[in-house]
Amino acid sequence: MKLRRWMWVSALVPLVWSLGSGQGYAQENEGARVYVGAGVLVETIPFLGESGDLDVSPVPIILYQGERISAGVDGLGVKVFERDGFEVDVRARPRFGFADPGEVTGLEDMNRDMAGEVGLAAQFERGPVVAEFDYFIDVTDAHGGQDASLRVGMDHQISDRMSLGWRVGGRWQDQDLSTYLYGVYAEEARQGRPAYAVDAGVTPVLEAEFTYAINTNWLLVAGADVEFLSDSAKDSPIIDADHVAGGHLVLLRRF
Repeated sequence: MKLRRWMWVSALVPLVWSLGSGQGYAQENEGARVYVGAGVLVETIPFLGESGDLDVSPVPIILYQGERISAGVDGLGVKVFERDGFEVDVRARPRFGFADPGEVTGLEDMNRDMAGEVGLAAQFERGPVVAEFDYFIDVTDAHGGQDASLRVGMDHQISDRMSLGWRVGGRWQDQDLSTYLYGVYAEEARQGRPAYAVDAGVTPVLEAEFTYAINTNWLLVAGADVEFLSDSAKDSPIIDADHVAGGHLVLLRRF
């Protein structure tokens, strides 16, 4: 979920300026830009023994937004098609887990390597309505899996300075990725912790983000999201939750 949250941040960083008017936020901020700042991520931990606890992570941020290329903590994106509100990007990204089971008491031998993934992302906009689709596959053999998501929502321009975006949708993950996130590999099985492969499945997702332009150079971003786990994930011997939720607060400086 950390990765998805930072993808939202990087996508909505220019939103206030690109939609703004009245005080010149859009007119003064066109073209390629670099954003530097800091943020805090807060997420619930679903693992047995720490379910309900919060993982709080301060994170420095550097983002680049160009006409066709974007780069930052969410990876690299290259726009390959754009017409009439529809665009397609080729992307490469790291996958950060919402929490590493190896950092949980009793699961120290279950460390997960960071994965590198490549895929496609498509977005269609018509007025305030937005539809988004993406597909990614692991190319580093950290989990060997793949996932796809479909989300729809709206981006509301509340004022020259403020905007609100929300999405509802679902995410499909195959068995390899689901087991990497929530399961127990055979070599990790112990007494009281049997090997467990999580079935492929679709999980509902809700997301919301608020942005506030303090001035033409400073932006505040706050958001929250929740993902409801599949029945197979909830039945894992290391999971003691039916959802994973989180939020973020980010302060960015535009250059």
